Amino acid sequence: MRKVKFFQEINLGFRVLARQEETKLLASGTPYIQDIAISCSEYGLRIGEILTLAWERVDLEKNLLSVFVHKTHKIRPVPLNTEAPRVLEFWAMGKRMSLFSITKKPENRLSI
Repeated sequence: MRKVKFFQEINLGFRVLARQEETKLLASGTPYIQDIAISCSEYGLRIGEILTLAWERVDLEKNLLSVFVHKTHKIRPVPLNTEAPRVLEFWAMGKRMSLFSITKKPENRLSI
């Protein structure tokens, strides 16, 4: 069997949502999804960083999030804007251990 040489892919694309796209995304989502989408776009957080964000990493007095970066094993400080305290205070009412975590495990489903 011959070895196939693949061409190197050069991805120079950088995509940013337009205002209309962001408005449409937020309008179509549930409040839970809206908060996650705002967190992604405003703070540059990845979905995994958002879903594992814990309350001990939130400092509302300094307006700062401390995000653990698994790749480098370091803490990355993320400054919060004026919208963040409103979202975080809403989530604090639920007193969840993680801010955006899904506490219910998905059911096992049979696949055919």
